[in-house]
Amino acid sequence: MENPMSSFLSAACLALVVTGMTLSAPVQAHASLEGQAKASVQVSDNRAALTRRYLELTTGGIDKIVQQLISEELAGMADAMPAEQLAWFRANTVIIMRPHMDALIRSLSDDIQTRFTEAELEALVGFYDTPEGRAIAAKQMEMGGAMSQAMQSFEMSYLQDLMTKFCGAFDCGAMAQEAAGATKPAKR
Repeated sequence: MENPMSSFLSAACLALVVTGMTLSAPVQAHASLEGQAKASVQVSDNRAALTRRYLELTTGGIDKIVQQLISEELAGMADAMPAEQLAWFRANTVIIMRPHMDALIRSLSDDIQTRFTEAELEALVGFYDTPEGRAIAAKQMEMGGAMSQAMQSFEMSYLQDLMTKFCGAFDCGAMAQEAAGATKPAKR
């Protein structure tokens, strides 16, 4: 039987991943600036304020989304966990996760300030400060969960296919023996 805590912790981690993916998507879109040293870039006070506003606009409501994800996961575990423990998780998960979420958001702030120009940040804030922008930000967070699940499925399928083909070309059993101190595996 699967450990119900493993499933719950996966859901909690998923919530963090969703937030990270949502916040990092615009940052990843500017990968051409990767080589630029953060320390050498002077960031204007206005860019810092714009970054704070951008993060406020794009992460608002994350507590509600996390609570919803956790509640859904806990509902599926109702038969496998005592009610008292379920109640504890419902009451404490978001409270305990919040400082970690805040640290994640803060860690992205410097990168956002470095990668985006002031004009780009003004455009982002201008967009996300509209009703449409707020709706899209909320949907991006929701989609992050689905995207994460799809990526997990993709990764498992891909890695299984890759390793099946790799072990078809090389003797994986012999490689395991070699790692344990036996003879060198032969190429098939």
